Amino acid sequence: MAWQPGQAYSNDLRARVLSAVDRGGRVYEIAPLFEVSVSYIYKALARRHATGIETALPKRGRPGRKLDR
Repeated sequence: MAWQPGQAYSNDLRARVLSAVDRGGRVYEIAPLFEVSVSYIYKALARRHATGIETALPKRGRPGRKLDR
């Protein structure tokens, strides 16, 4: 199953991207390596700095209709 727009990245990918930045990698070099956007990396870094959380937040909103499942 491939990544879909609107879907959160896996926690494994998040950890690998952030650890690559922590090891001194440049954001513009890391983004194509892991196939993520530069803005995603900056947002993940800002969120980790502000809250200390590296994982994705739970999905928000209402659950889907039962007939759509």
